[in-house]
Amino acid sequence: AEGVKDTAAIRVAATLLPEGIVGAPQRPQGPRRKALFVGICYEGTEWYLPKCHEDAEKMKNYFCGHWGFSDTPEDIKVLMDGKGASESTRPTRANIKAAMKWLVDEAVPGDSLLFFYSGHGSQQANWNDREKDGFDETLVPVDAQTCGQLVDDEINEILVQPLPAGVRLTCFLDSCHSGSGLDLPYRWNPYMEEGASWHLDEGGVYADADVICVSAAAEDQTAKGIPCMGERPDFPSGAFAASWCVACEVHETQCKMNWKEMLGIVKDVCADFKWGQNVQLSSSQNFDLTREFNFHDCIPNSNDKKGPVVNAGMPGFPRRNRLMDPSFSGFKVP
Repeated sequence: AEGVKDTAAIRVAATLLPEGIVGAPQRPQGPRRKALFVGICYEGTEWYLPKCHEDAEKMKNYFCGHWGFSDTPEDIKVLMDGKGASESTRPTRANIKAAMKWLVDEAVPGDSLLFFYSGHGSQQANWNDREKDGFDETLVPVDAQTCGQLVDDEINEILVQPLPAGVRLTCFLDSCHSGSGLDLPYRWNPYMEEGASWHLDEGGVYADADVICVSAAAEDQTAKGIPCMGERPDFPSGAFAASWCVACEVHETQCKMNWKEMLGIVKDVCADFKWGQNVQLSSSQNFDLTREFNFHDCIPNSNDKKGPVVNAGMPGFPRRNRLMDPSFSGFKVP
Protein backbone atom coordinates (compact mmCIF):
# COMPACT_ATOMS: atom_id res chain seq x y z
CA ALA A 1 0.00 0.00 0.00
CA GLU A 2 1.17 3.52 -0.74
CA GLY A 3 0.61 5.35 2.51
CA VAL A 4 -2.50 4.99 4.62
CA LYS A 5 -5.61 4.23 2.60
CA ASP A 6 -8.05 4.35 5.45
CA THR A 7 -11.11 2.96 3.74
CA ALA A 8 -13.85 0.66 4.99
CA ALA A 9 -13.04 -1.82 2.22
CA ILE A 10 -9.42 -2.19 3.31
CA ARG A 11 -10.37 -2.46 6.97
CA VAL A 12 -12.85 -5.23 6.23
CA ALA A 13 -10.52 -7.04 3.84
CA ALA A 14 -7.72 -7.02 6.40
CA THR A 15 -9.80 -9.03 8.84
CA LEU A 16 -11.56 -11.47 6.51
CA LEU A 17 -10.92 -15.06 7.53
CA PRO A 18 -11.27 -17.77 4.89
CA GLU A 19 -13.79 -20.38 5.99
CA GLY A 20 -12.15 -23.61 7.08
CA ILE A 21 -8.74 -22.02 7.63
CA VAL A 22 -9.14 -19.36 10.27
CA GLY A 23 -11.93 -17.60 12.01
CA ALA A 24 -14.67 -19.96 13.07
CA PRO A 25 -13.97 -20.92 16.69
CA GLN A 26 -13.21 -24.61 17.12
CA ARG A 27 -14.67 -24.74 20.64
CA PRO A 28 -18.42 -25.12 21.25
CA GLN A 29 -18.25 -22.33 23.85
CA GLY A 30 -16.56 -19.93 21.43
CA PRO A 31 -13.04 -18.48 21.16
CA ARG A 32 -10.84 -18.34 24.22
CA ARG A 33 -9.03 -15.22 25.39
CA LYS A 34 -6.02 -15.75 27.64
CA ALA A 35 -3.41 -13.30 28.89
CA LEU A 36 -0.14 -13.33 30.81
CA PHE A 37 1.19 -10.25 32.64
CA VAL A 38 4.70 -10.12 34.09
CA GLY A 39 5.95 -7.25 36.27
CA ILE A 40 9.42 -7.44 37.83
CA CYS A 41 10.82 -4.80 40.20
CA TYR A 42 13.88 -6.82 41.36
CA GLU A 43 13.32 -5.61 44.90
CA GLY A 44 16.37 -5.74 47.15
CA THR A 45 18.82 -5.85 44.23
CA GLU A 46 20.95 -3.31 42.39
CA TRP A 47 18.65 -3.84 39.39
CA TYR A 48 15.65 -2.32 41.19
CA LEU A 49 12.92 -0.94 38.93
CA PRO A 50 10.01 0.94 40.51
CA LYS A 51 6.42 0.67 39.29
CA CYS A 52 6.69 -2.51 37.19
CA HIS A 53 4.22 -4.26 39.49
CA GLU A 54 1.75 -1.41 39.13
CA ASP A 55 2.19 -1.35 35.35
CA ALA A 56 1.42 -5.05 35.01
CA GLU A 57 -1.65 -4.70 37.21
CA LYS A 58 -2.89 -1.60 35.38
CA MET A 59 -2.45 -3.20 31.97
CA LYS A 60 -4.32 -6.29 33.19
CA ASN A 61 -7.18 -4.08 34.35
CA TYR A 62 -7.17 -2.22 31.03
CA PHE A 63 -7.38 -5.34 28.87
CA CYS A 64 -10.03 -6.91 31.09
CA GLY A 65 -12.07 -3.71 31.13
CA HIS A 66 -11.77 -2.77 27.46
CA TRP A 67 -10.96 -5.84 25.36
CA GLY A 68 -13.01 -8.67 26.77
CA PHE A 69 -10.38 -10.59 28.74
CA SER A 70 -11.80 -12.21 31.90
CA ASP A 71 -9.95 -11.78 35.18
CA THR A 72 -10.23 -15.40 36.21
CA PRO A 73 -7.48 -17.92 37.07
CA GLU A 74 -8.45 -19.91 34.00
CA ASP A 75 -7.85 -16.98 31.66
CA ILE A 76 -5.33 -14.66 33.34
CA LYS A 77 -1.95 -15.21 34.95
CA VAL A 78 0.08 -12.51 36.71
CA LEU A 79 3.69 -13.02 37.80
CA MET A 80 5.25 -10.47 40.15
CA ASP A 81 8.09 -10.46 42.66
CA GLY A 82 8.28 -8.69 46.01
CA LYS A 83 6.81 -9.23 49.43
CA GLY A 84 3.87 -11.58 49.52
CA ALA A 85 4.67 -13.24 46.19
CA SER A 86 4.25 -17.00 46.33
CA GLU A 87 6.88 -19.29 44.86
CA SER A 88 4.49 -20.23 42.06
CA THR A 89 3.86 -16.60 40.99
CA ARG A 90 7.40 -15.20 41.33
CA PRO A 91 8.75 -14.29 37.86
CA THR A 92 11.61 -16.77 37.95
CA ARG A 93 13.01 -18.15 34.75
CA ALA A 94 11.20 -21.45 35.28
CA ASN A 95 7.89 -19.79 36.20
CA ILE A 96 7.93 -17.42 33.22
CA LYS A 97 8.60 -20.34 30.85
CA ALA A 98 5.82 -22.36 32.48
CA ALA A 99 3.41 -19.43 32.22
CA MET A 100 4.28 -18.93 28.54
CA LYS A 101 3.55 -22.61 27.92
CA TRP A 102 0.24 -22.24 29.79
CA LEU A 103 -0.66 -19.26 27.59
CA VAL A 104 -0.29 -21.14 24.31
CA ASP A 105 -1.36 -24.57 25.54
CA GLU A 106 -4.31 -26.07 23.59
CA ALA A 107 -4.77 -22.91 21.51
CA VAL A 108 -6.99 -23.42 18.46
CA PRO A 109 -8.02 -21.17 15.56
CA GLY A 110 -10.19 -18.33 16.77
CA ASP A 111 -8.36 -17.91 20.09
CA SER A 112 -6.69 -14.61 20.99
CA LEU A 113 -3.77 -14.48 23.40
CA LEU A 114 -1.87 -11.60 24.99
CA PHE A 115 1.51 -11.26 26.72
CA PHE A 116 2.65 -8.10 28.55
CA TYR A 117 6.10 -7.80 30.12
CA SER A 118 7.44 -4.96 32.27
CA GLY A 119 10.96 -5.45 33.56
CA HIS A 120 14.56 -5.46 32.47
CA GLY A 121 15.56 -6.46 28.99
CA SER A 122 19.15 -7.12 28.04
CA GLN A 123 21.42 -8.78 25.50
CA GLN A 124 23.85 -11.64 25.53
CA ALA A 125 26.26 -13.15 23.05
CA ASN A 126 24.71 -15.00 20.11
CA TRP A 127 26.61 -18.03 18.85
CA ASN A 128 24.38 -19.43 16.09
CA ASP A 129 25.27 -16.72 13.54
CA ARG A 130 21.65 -15.58 13.11
CA GLU A 131 22.05 -12.14 14.71
CA LYS A 132 23.83 -9.53 12.63
CA ASP A 133 24.99 -7.55 15.65
CA GLY A 134 26.11 -10.70 17.45
CA PHE A 135 23.61 -10.39 20.29
CA ASP A 136 20.46 -12.19 21.31
CA GLU A 137 17.81 -10.04 22.98
CA THR A 138 16.66 -11.25 26.38
CA LEU A 139 14.13 -10.86 29.15
CA VAL A 140 15.63 -10.81 32.63
CA PRO A 141 13.86 -13.02 35.20
CA VAL A 142 14.15 -12.20 38.88
CA ASP A 143 16.64 -15.06 39.29
CA ALA A 144 18.70 -14.27 36.18
CA GLN A 145 22.00 -14.14 38.07
CA THR A 146 21.69 -17.78 39.08
CA CYS A 147 19.41 -19.29 36.43
CA GLY A 148 20.13 -17.15 33.37
CA GLN A 149 18.15 -14.89 31.08
CA LEU A 150 15.35 -15.81 28.69
CA VAL A 151 16.78 -15.57 25.18
CA ASP A 152 14.71 -14.50 22.16
CA ASP A 153 15.31 -17.84 20.39
CA GLU A 154 13.85 -19.68 23.38
CA ILE A 155 10.91 -17.28 23.72
CA ASN A 156 10.04 -17.79 20.04
CA GLU A 157 10.24 -21.56 20.46
CA ILE A 158 7.93 -21.55 23.50
CA LEU A 159 5.52 -18.73 22.72
CA VAL A 160 5.27 -18.58 18.92
CA GLN A 161 6.14 -21.85 17.21
CA PRO A 162 3.49 -24.06 18.93
CA LEU A 163 0.61 -21.88 17.72
CA PRO A 164 -1.39 -23.02 14.68
CA ALA A 165 -2.64 -20.76 11.91
CA GLY A 166 -5.79 -18.93 12.97
CA VAL A 167 -4.57 -18.06 16.47
CA ARG A 168 -3.81 -14.43 17.34
CA LEU A 169 -1.03 -13.56 19.81
CA THR A 170 -0.20 -9.95 20.72
CA CYS A 171 2.88 -9.15 22.81
CA PHE A 172 3.98 -5.94 24.50
CA LEU A 173 7.58 -5.81 25.70
CA ASP A 174 8.18 -2.77 27.90
CA SER A 175 11.88 -3.37 28.35
CA CYS A 176 15.29 -2.32 27.08
CA HIS A 177 16.77 -3.86 23.90
CA SER A 178 13.40 -5.41 23.03
CA GLY A 179 13.16 -4.55 19.32
CA SER A 180 13.41 -8.13 18.06
CA GLY A 181 12.55 -9.77 21.36
CA LEU A 182 10.40 -12.48 19.75
CA ASP A 183 12.56 -13.16 16.67
CA LEU A 184 9.63 -12.62 14.30
CA PRO A 185 10.43 -12.50 10.58
CA TYR A 186 8.92 -9.13 9.64
CA ARG A 187 9.85 -5.72 11.02
CA TRP A 188 8.35 -2.28 10.44
CA ASN A 189 10.04 0.90 11.54
CA PRO A 190 7.60 3.76 12.31
CA TYR A 191 10.47 6.22 11.98
CA MET A 192 11.12 5.56 8.30
CA GLU A 193 9.80 7.80 5.56
CA GLU A 194 6.15 7.70 4.56
CA GLY A 195 5.31 4.68 2.44
CA ALA A 196 7.99 2.44 3.94
CA SER A 197 6.86 -1.17 4.25
CA TRP A 198 7.89 -4.26 6.17
CA HIS A 199 11.41 -5.58 5.83
CA LEU A 200 12.49 -9.16 6.31
CA ASP A 201 14.55 -9.71 9.46
CA GLU A 202 17.26 -12.24 8.61
CA GLY A 203 17.43 -13.23 12.26
CA GLY A 204 13.70 -14.02 12.41
CA VAL A 205 11.83 -17.33 12.35
CA TYR A 206 8.70 -17.96 10.25
CA ALA A 207 5.53 -19.01 12.05
CA ASP A 208 1.98 -20.10 11.20
CA ALA A 209 -0.01 -18.02 13.70
CA ASP A 210 -0.83 -14.31 13.51
CA VAL A 211 1.69 -12.90 16.00
CA ILE A 212 2.25 -9.18 16.55
CA CYS A 213 4.88 -7.81 18.92
CA VAL A 214 5.23 -4.15 19.90
CA SER A 215 8.47 -3.33 21.67
CA ALA A 216 9.49 -0.33 23.74
CA ALA A 217 12.91 0.23 22.19
CA ALA A 218 15.28 -0.84 19.45
CA GLU A 219 17.92 -3.46 20.14
CA ASP A 220 20.56 -0.85 20.97
CA GLN A 221 18.26 1.36 23.09
CA THR A 222 17.01 1.45 26.65
CA ALA A 223 13.41 1.92 27.77
CA LYS A 224 12.50 4.51 30.38
CA GLY A 225 9.81 5.21 32.93
CA ILE A 226 7.76 8.36 33.46
CA PRO A 227 6.71 8.28 37.14
CA CYS A 228 4.27 11.19 36.80
CA MET A 229 2.22 9.22 34.24
CA GLY A 230 1.57 6.60 36.87
CA GLU A 231 -0.21 9.15 39.02
CA ARG A 232 -3.29 8.47 36.93
CA PRO A 233 -4.98 5.42 38.44
CA ASP A 234 -5.44 3.84 35.01
CA PHE A 235 -2.08 4.75 33.42
CA PRO A 236 1.23 2.83 33.70
CA SER A 237 4.53 4.57 34.42
CA GLY A 238 6.58 3.03 31.60
CA ALA A 239 7.01 5.56 28.78
CA PHE A 240 6.12 2.93 26.20
CA ALA A 241 3.10 1.49 28.02
CA ALA A 242 1.83 4.97 28.84
CA SER A 243 2.15 5.97 25.18
CA TRP A 244 0.06 2.95 24.21
CA CYS A 245 -2.61 3.93 26.69
CA VAL A 246 -2.72 7.42 25.17
CA ALA A 247 -3.14 5.91 21.68
CA CYS A 248 -5.81 3.50 22.93
CA GLU A 249 -7.69 6.38 24.55
CA VAL A 250 -7.72 8.23 21.21
CA HIS A 251 -8.80 5.04 19.43
CA GLU A 252 -11.70 4.51 21.83
CA THR A 253 -12.93 8.08 22.33
CA GLN A 254 -12.13 9.97 19.11
CA CYS A 255 -11.73 7.74 16.06
CA LYS A 256 -11.04 4.12 15.21
CA MET A 257 -7.53 3.71 13.88
CA ASN A 258 -5.38 1.20 12.03
CA TRP A 259 -2.03 -0.18 13.15
CA LYS A 260 -0.01 2.42 11.28
CA GLU A 261 -1.96 5.26 12.85
CA MET A 262 -1.69 3.74 16.33
CA LEU A 263 2.08 3.37 15.99
CA GLY A 264 2.24 6.98 14.81
CA ILE A 265 0.63 8.21 18.00
CA VAL A 266 2.81 6.00 20.19
CA LYS A 267 5.90 7.25 18.35
CA ASP A 268 4.90 10.90 18.82
CA VAL A 269 4.05 10.51 22.51
CA CYS A 270 7.33 8.69 23.18
CA ALA A 271 9.14 11.50 21.36
CA ASP A 272 7.45 14.05 23.62
CA PHE A 273 8.99 12.27 26.61
CA LYS A 274 12.44 12.98 25.05
CA TRP A 275 14.02 9.75 26.30
CA GLY A 276 15.35 8.65 22.91
CA GLN A 277 13.56 5.30 22.67
CA ASN A 278 11.99 4.20 19.38
CA VAL A 279 8.97 1.90 19.51
CA GLN A 280 9.30 -1.14 17.23
CA LEU A 281 6.76 -3.37 15.47
CA SER A 282 7.42 -6.95 14.41
CA SER A 283 5.11 -9.64 13.08
CA SER A 284 4.89 -13.24 11.92
CA GLN A 285 2.81 -12.08 8.95
CA ASN A 286 3.42 -9.41 6.34
CA PHE A 287 0.08 -7.66 6.85
CA ASP A 288 -1.27 -4.42 5.43
CA LEU A 289 -0.50 -1.69 7.98
CA THR A 290 -3.92 -0.17 7.36
CA ARG A 291 -5.39 -3.20 9.08
CA GLU A 292 -7.80 -2.06 11.77
CA PHE A 293 -6.31 -1.98 15.26
CA ASN A 294 -7.73 -4.89 17.23
CA PHE A 295 -6.57 -7.64 19.58
CA HIS A 296 -8.93 -10.39 18.46
CA ASP A 297 -8.97 -10.44 14.66
CA CYS A 298 -6.71 -12.87 12.82
CA ILE A 299 -5.33 -13.09 9.30
CA PRO A 300 -4.38 -16.31 7.48
CA ASN A 301 -0.81 -17.58 7.38
CA SER A 302 0.88 -16.17 4.27
CA ASN A 303 4.31 -17.74 4.84
CA ASP A 304 5.23 -20.49 2.41
CA LYS A 305 8.05 -21.82 4.57
CA LYS A 306 8.90 -22.67 8.16
CA GLY A 307 12.03 -22.23 10.24
CA PRO A 308 14.69 -19.50 10.28
CA VAL A 309 14.62 -16.82 7.61
CA VAL A 310 18.35 -17.35 7.12
CA ASN A 311 20.02 -20.58 8.16
CA ALA A 312 22.92 -20.28 10.56
CA GLY A 313 26.31 -20.01 8.90
CA MET A 314 24.95 -19.25 5.43
CA PRO A 315 27.22 -17.19 3.16
CA GLY A 316 26.37 -13.52 3.29
CA PHE A 317 25.46 -13.65 6.96
CA PRO A 318 28.81 -12.74 8.54
CA ARG A 319 29.45 -12.41 12.24
CA ARG A 320 29.90 -8.66 11.99
CA ASN A 321 29.31 -7.76 15.58
CA ARG A 322 30.83 -6.52 18.78
CA LEU A 323 31.85 -9.89 20.21
CA MET A 324 35.51 -9.17 19.57
CA ASP A 325 35.24 -5.83 21.32
CA PRO A 326 37.39 -6.15 24.47
CA SER A 327 34.86 -4.03 26.38
CA PHE A 328 32.14 -6.68 25.89
CA SER A 329 31.97 -8.92 28.94
CA GLY A 330 29.46 -11.50 27.64
CA PHE A 331 26.69 -10.97 30.24
CA LYS A 332 25.22 -7.51 29.94
CA VAL A 333 23.74 -6.51 33.27
CA PRO A 334 20.72 -4.26 32.68
